[in-house]
Amino acid sequence: MKIFIVSVLVILLTAGQSLQAQLISNQATGGMTSGNQDPTIKWVNSIIDLGEIPLNVPAEAIFEFSNISSEPVLIASVRSSCGCTVPEYSKEPVLPKASSTLSAIYNAKSLGAFQKTITVITNDNLEHRLTLKGKVVATSSSPNRPGN
Repeated sequence: MKIFIVSVLVILLTAGQSLQAQLISNQATGGMTSGNQDPTIKWVNSIIDLGEIPLNVPAEAIFEFSNISSEPVLIASVRSSCGCTVPEYSKEPVLPKASSTLSAIYNAKSLGAFQKTITVITNDNLEHRLTLKGKVVATSSSPNRPGN
């Protein structure tokens, strides 16, 4: 009985380490966070740094991607981490070996560093995480309102 319990624990530990390694690998290659499926799209950059942007002036980031699968890919849903970031994307399928973009408009209402996440889910339920970051700075006409 002890051998059985030890065997089960070893199997669970090994499986957990394998899954963790897969997730780390996926995050390093284009922001994909789902498990064992092959990626369908490859992001040129999954993190965009807008640098310094002025307060109350919308800034746009454009995330480019390619369909690296053999089937058309459709972005099923996109959500941002807050209402200050509005994603826009094509509702049309992206054919194999074709490219497309997803834009995110960030409207900063307070000063300081920011980091926003955009979650993209494709038609095969793969989840991709994109990051938009930078620093909001005051302009000569903007009031100093710290925080974000």
